[in-house]
Amino acid sequence: PARGRAGAAPPQGRGLDGSNLETDFDARPRHVAPLLFIEQIMSAPPVVLHENLTLGDALERFLGRRVTGAPVVDDRGKVVGVLSLSDIMWVEIDGGDGASLMPFYPPVPGEQQDTVASGAGGEVEACVGESCRILGLCVKDKMGTPPVTIGPRALVSEAASVMLTNKTTRL
Repeated sequence: PARGRAGAAPPQGRGLDGSNLETDFDARPRHVAPLLFIEQIMSAPPVVLHENLTLGDALERFLGRRVTGAPVVDDRGKVVGVLSLSDIMWVEIDGGDGASLMPFYPPVPGEQQDTVASGAGGEVEACVGESCRILGLCVKDKMGTPPVTIGPRALVSEAASVMLTNKTTRL
């Protein structure tokens, strides 16, 4: 049975069930989640991109393998950067007036647009053409550098710490 009133805050130093938080639980540090190694959560085999691939080829690999990013390697197989789906999708093009155009999402004819592609005429065709140009760029031109890496036998908690320290979202 519950020791407190429903909805009432527990007394200071007591849990919701009335237990004494200072004496009913030992002070040993413990992990909330199970210990996981990087190799347990990474793609196998890993998706790797060559720096001379086009963004279009990289996008096809991401979608085909259902991943959102991959390390980029040079001709010697050395990791030289990392590319994410966001790096491809959020390519912004200055439209001359400071507005951004996302060429992968052309405007729908007849709908009001809040980008430089608004209006009538050949904007949709220009936008599609710009998409083709961007998808033809090399991975090395849009990848993040320098790469931040961690080994497959490292703990996920270590990876989180490395990511926070390096202000990155991908290893």
